[in-house]
Parts: sequence; structure tokens; C-alpha cells
Amino acid sequence: MTIAPRMQPSRTPGLIGTPSLHILIAAGFLLTIWIATHPYFGVIHDARYYLLQTLHALDPARWNQDLFFKYGTQDSFSLFSNGYQWIVASLGISRANLLATLLGDMLWLIGLSALILSVLKKPVERIMAMAGVIMLTTDYGLSGNLSYAEPFVTPRLFSEAAVMGGLALALKRRHAWAAALFCLAFAVHPLMAIPAISLIAIHMRPWGRRTWIFLGCALLAGLIGAWLGLEPFARAKTFYDDDWFQIVWSRNRLVWMSAWDFVNHARTASVFAILGAFLIVAHDKERKLAVSLLAMTFISCAVSFLGADIAHHVLITNLQLWRSLWLATLASNAAILLLLLRSHGPDRTPLAVGITLNVCAHFMSALQVAAPFAMLLCVLWFLHRKLQNEPVRFLARITLLTLMIATLTVTMYALYLQLSTDAHLGRNLSSLAWAAVSTLGIALCMRRRPPVRWLLPILFVTFTASLMLTDQRSEWNRYVYGTGTDGGLERFLANTGTTYWEGKGVEALWFRARKPDYYSCIQGAQIVFFRPLALEWSRRQQALTPLGTEDFKTATCGSNTLPEARRSVSRAEVAAVCQQLPELDTLILNHAVPGLAVQSWTAPAAQENTATDQEGPGIKFVRVSTFYLYSCAPLREKQGISSRGLVGHRSE
Repeated sequence: MTIAPRMQPSRTPGLIGTPSLHILIAAGFLLTIWIATHPYFGVIHDARYYLLQTLHALDPARWNQDLFFKYGTQDSFSLFSNGYQWIVASLGISRANLLATLLGDMLWLIGLSALILSVLKKPVERIMAMAGVIMLTTDYGLSGNLSYAEPFVTPRLFSEAAVMGGLALALKRRHAWAAALFCLAFAVHPLMAIPAISLIAIHMRPWGRRTWIFLGCALLAGLIGAWLGLEPFARAKTFYDDDWFQIVWSRNRLVWMSAWDFVNHARTASVFAILGAFLIVAHDKERKLAVSLLAMTFISCAVSFLGADIAHHVLITNLQLWRSLWLATLASNAAILLLLLRSHGPDRTPLAVGITLNVCAHFMSALQVAAPFAMLLCVLWFLHRKLQNEPVRFLARITLLTLMIATLTVTMYALYLQLSTDAHLGRNLSSLAWAAVSTLGIALCMRRRPPVRWLLPILFVTFTASLMLTDQRSEWNRYVYGTGTDGGLERFLANTGTTYWEGKGVEALWFRARKPDYYSCIQGAQIVFFRPLALEWSRRQQALTPLGTEDFKTATCGSNTLPEARRSVSRAEVAAVCQQLPELDTLILNHAVPGLAVQSWTAPAAQENTATDQEGPGIKFVRVSTFYLYSCAPLREKQGISSRGLVGHRSE
């Protein structure tokens, strides 16, 4: 009896058959990259809105007269504050924000992992796709306003996690659990859930009888709600009038696609180009999903442009259907790494260049201008190599080379600005370096080189170094949202009544002193939803604009992104503001006004504001820690400015 020799398992060299231990180490490097790309900034950006809404939910009487809540709030469309308030009440602002950030990050990574695992089968491709989602720039829409996986606490972070989990379950045909997660995502942040629900509806065509019945019931419910005047369905009958539209156009330009600049449109075009190029190498299941995603994103953007930008329809504008770009951007970041992995030879070079520049842009903000153009051009270069017609291919090559030279020029200038003006350049370069080492570690894991005994120390060092760079809160952020001494703020604000505090001072007023604010640029975030709020916010803005405060030095609430040199504010201008705004009791400014009695206060921490008295390219910053309080009462007397307003100086 002859015994056949025992077959040994094949060990294909390279990327196939990566051992489980190498996969685990690669996952550790991925976590390191996540930490490097998601440092802890504290309460920043839109996190301030949702924290204020949470404080309002805890104590409505204290905040009802704040302009942010006086005419309604978008919090009525979300259940986020209902859950967040329990954490804030139990732990305080600072600890609650940290816990919510960690929880949101964990849920987001779980959702991403579930989605990637449901679409891709090979371990190497799963790791590479997740690396693309985490490493590449995450912005969509108007630059600097929105991105997926934001490094601060908003309902968007949790809704995105639920959306990705729901998509993973829907692709596995676990429809009941998927519907539950989609409902949860919708309840937390409807605008982030609508694209995912639309994607699944398109992807699961042809529709059956149940789908048509559901859509019919949803449409009927919307029509009944509009007829009864129920929110938000009542907005289906409303259009922006000229006054309301002009105010929203100047303050909330992100909701109008026609207001986006060339960089934003290039970023959007690169998303479509990447997903289109991915169809060349995609498998059947991936191709079907990518086509559905492209169709959903295109339809959403088209409806948004026609309904909001052209027709000025309130409900369509409020829905911001272009936010479907968050899913398309996430998918394109995964697809570009898969495209690189599945390409061969010279096809990989342009893709690698675009990916590298895009990764650097995650840590060097000035490169955000050039990154979308570079990515778009590199994908188009990849596509032009697939052309069979030689004359057409030659013309395409000449055109792309010309555009690449222009993009390279912009990139060099952006690097110059970053290197010459970035106050945190060392920290950003350090984070980029550890992310680069982690990326190299992932590549080595995928190729099973070097042995595990060498990879583990590298992982330990990079992970530890990234953790050391995690806390990037400013000293002003630590003070405003911390629990230490207030440094005399309570005495400074005693008996101030209705108060306007310039620029970032609104944070101290809201979150440290827990007092309503009269006017701030960020209070205009909701004017797209409420007409009375828009009109009142604009009235106060027009009266305060002559003071040239920090609220009017950005493209959002002012006319210039880079302000001119600040001139001194006269006592007559302050008096004029007090006369125009009879309900205003106190102004707190960052600079002293000559000739007026003042109560000054020096905070324990300094703000970092845009410079107003320096020349040269780029944005520079100045530190402000002393603030000046002026009472309007003396300035409203018949003489214009009383003798009390001309003499005397008291400091704390």
C-alpha cells in the first residue's frame, strides 16, 4: 500500500496569506495612525453648539433668552442632547467631553470595521482600505466646515458610526437590525442618515411591493405633515425670501453648492473620479455598490443644487442633501488604496504621489488647497493610460502635464506658507512622522517582513509617541472648559446685564460663566433654519460691525479672510453701538478704547487670534489675555458721553 506524501499548505510570497499575528500588528499600527490623525482638541468647532444645546436642555430658563435659542433650535430635530446631558450633569463639561470623544471614536472604528469586513474578503485589502479611510483627508463640502470622523463631539460622529454598522448589516441582508441602526442614526442626526438610507434603497433594486408601500406611506405622512403645518414638513411649502436668502448666503455659505470655491469642487470631482476609476478593478459585488453610491451621490447633489441654489426651497436647503458626499468621500479614500494595491507597474506611480500628498495634507493644513487637485490629476493620469487611441492619449498627456506643473507650483507655495506661518509646525511634523512610520509598519506587516520580534518594538514606540501628542488643547480651551479657578471672571462679570463679548470671549461667557450672550458669529449657525433668528442676528451684526471686532474678521461673518491692520475704535463708535442697541448693557472688547472708563481683566489663559497688525503672506496669530469692559448706560445719556464715561480707570 502506497501512502501519498502529505501536502504542505501553500505559502504564496508577498501579500497573500498574511498570518493572523501580522494582521493584528497591522491593526495596531492602524490604531496608531488614528491617534495621530485624531488628537484631542477639547471642545472646538461645532462641538460648542451641541454642548450649549446640552446645557440648555439641563437648564432651559437660564438660556432661553440667548439669541441661539430665542427663535428655535436645531436640537429639536435630534435626540443627541437627551443622552449627552446625563454625562455632562454627572461628570462636568471637561470629563464628559473626553468620555464622549473616546466613546464616539470607538463606535466609529467599530462601524468602519464592520462595513469594510462586509464588503472586502482579503485581509490585506481590508487593512489597506481602512488605512485609506483613516489617513487621507476627510473634508467634504466647503473647506474647513465638515469632515467625516471629526475629532470633536457632535451627533455626526455617532450617527456615522450607526450608519456604517447599518450598511454592513444591510449588505449581509440582516434587514431588521440594519433598519434599527438606520433609525438610531436618523434620530441622532437625520442629515447623516438620509444618504445611507437612499444608498440602500438604490442598491437593493428592483424594489418589491413592501418597498413601494413604505415609500408611499412616507410620502403620504409628509404631505399630511405639510398640510397640518408640522415641522419639518411645513417647510416644504416655504421658499427663502430675498432678505432671508441674503443673510444666509453671507453667513452659511456651506449650504449652497454654488458658493463653494474651486478647491471644493475639485475635491468633489476627485471623489467621483476615484470611484469611477475603481470600477476598472472592482469585483462584481464592489462594482454594484460603487455604482449605487455614485448614483446616490450624483442625484443628491443635483437635487440639492436645483432645489436649494436655484429654487431657494427651504426644506431642500435644510436637508443639505449634498452631505451624501461624506459617504462618497469615505468610499473614495478606501477605493484609492485598493486601486493602488490592484494596479501594476507604472500605473502605481501617479496614484502613490497623489496619496502621499493627500496624507501630508492631513497634518499640514496649507496643503489642503493643492491636495484635491493632485489627487484628481493623478487619477486622471491613471485613466489616460487606459486609452487606446494614441493621438487622444498624447493630447491628454500634454494637458495633464501642464496641469501637474500648475499643481506642483501651488503645492510648493502652500508648503512655504505652512513652514513660515504654522505656530505648531513641530507638533504637526512629529505627528506626520509617526503616521509615516506606522504606514511603513503596515506595509511590512502585509509583506511579512521583518519578523514579528522586530515589528512589536516599532509598534510600541510609535503608539507611545502618538499618545504623547494626543492632548492638543489650547490653554484657552483648558481654562474655559476646565474646573480650576476662574481667575476673577465672576467678579469681572458681576452686574453686567445683557453682554456682548468679542470673538472667543463668547466661550468664557457661555461655558465658564454660564451666562447668555448678546451676539456672536457662531450664533448665526442656525439662521438657515429660522427666519426670525436670521433677521435679528443680522440686525445686531450690522450695529456691531463698525467696531471691527474678531467676530467680523473671517469670511463667515465678515468680508475678508485676512483682516487689515486694526484701527483704534473711538468712543463715538462705541456710543453709536449702544444707541442702536438699547437692549445691550455691556461690551467686552479685546482692545482698550481711548477716553472711556474701563474695567479690565486679565484671564489666566490667553486666546490665540488672527493677527491684525502684521504684514506678509499667510495667517499670523496674536495672543490676547486682557479684556476691557464698557457699560452702555453712561453712553446713552443726552450728552452722548457723560463725564463718568471720560474719566476713571479701574482694573482687576
